[in-house]
Amino acid sequence: MDERIMVFIDGSNLYMGARRALPGAAIDFIKLREWLARGRKVIRSYYYGSYNPEDDVVRSRQERFFETLERVGFTVAVTALRNRNGKFVEKGADVALAIDMVSHGLRNTYDVAILVSGDDDFLKAVEEMKRAGKIVEIASFGEDIGRRLRNSADVFLDMSGAVPELVREPSRKT
Repeated sequence: MDERIMVFIDGSNLYMGARRALPGAAIDFIKLREWLARGRKVIRSYYYGSYNPEDDVVRSRQERFFETLERVGFTVAVTALRNRNGKFVEKGADVALAIDMVSHGLRNTYDVAILVSGDDDFLKAVEEMKRAGKIVEIASFGEDIGRRLRNSADVFLDMSGAVPELVREPSRKT
């Protein structure tokens, strides 16, 4: 039987890890999905992100990024950043990812969940899916993952070693 794969990407966690591991470069999300799948069929890929509602320039750039992801087959779930005492914080994206991963798993729509995050906040969702008989693979840049989350994975994929395979080619200005 072919394994049914779903990919769940914590956008802010991936972004912060990529900034450290890939200074000045950008991830190619099509290449990332292919690298994660390792030849298996991906049923659906989710990206969970946020945007700054008070900065029109940044919001416009983020909206174009989200639209590009949707054009290449990602389901994008986006929340607005919230202003907490003058600092913008992401609220709701991690909960949405965890709910989707658990609800799809309990509805048996995948065999393998690939979580792209190093955030220990996902530990309970990962454990619940493993109790439900699902395989959970976790991908992160090695230094950016919590010890407990890494130990909970059936498979850990260190993206640090795949940097050349994941980087988008720079666009040429004409």
